[in-house]
Amino acid sequence: MKKHKYKSNEEYIEAQLSKTTRHPNKVFVLPTTIDAICDYLHDEDIENGLCHGVRSGAEVDNFTNKLDIDVIGTDLLPNDHPDVIKHDFHIQKPEWINHFDMIYSNSTDHSHSPEQCIETWIEQLSDKGFLFIEWTTYHQNCNNVDCFGATLEEYEKLMEKYIYGRIELDDKRKTTVFVLRRK
Repeated sequence: MKKHKYKSNEEYIEAQLSKTTRHPNKVFVLPTTIDAICDYLHDEDIENGLCHGVRSGAEVDNFTNKLDIDVIGTDLLPNDHPDVIKHDFHIQKPEWINHFDMIYSNSTDHSHSPEQCIETWIEQLSDKGFLFIEWTTYHQNCNNVDCFGATLEEYEKLMEKYIYGRIELDDKRKTTVFVLRRK
């Protein structure tokens, strides 16, 4: 497990914003990943969702359309998407505690504190909620922007007390989506 150390929170935010401004419309998640998560949720009573670190808001649109629910997204530098708000996903919003039936992120590699991130997101789940955290081979890299890098096994260890299931996709990225729930 590797973590990039920042001198300050401002340095962290500046590094994250530099990537977003260079690639404002880039979408990391593959449609097959969204489809697999929606298939997983097919028989669940899901009423709302939250996606963290969405940049362009593509995840928000995809989940909204495929699950027919209201979904909002967060990003440090949101674009003009009406359902994406400016927010640091490490910070808990009291009104979000115990609120969301579905949370998705592929952005834990952009977390300076993945443990804090996961705890914050778990608290945001409703009693019937599911948290989906995507891992790919790209999530092993660590640099000043992708500031947390870990193997699949290290991700699993990080989240082990909340793991409920896994979705494994047969793609070139070796995508695994961890399914987490509150205990």
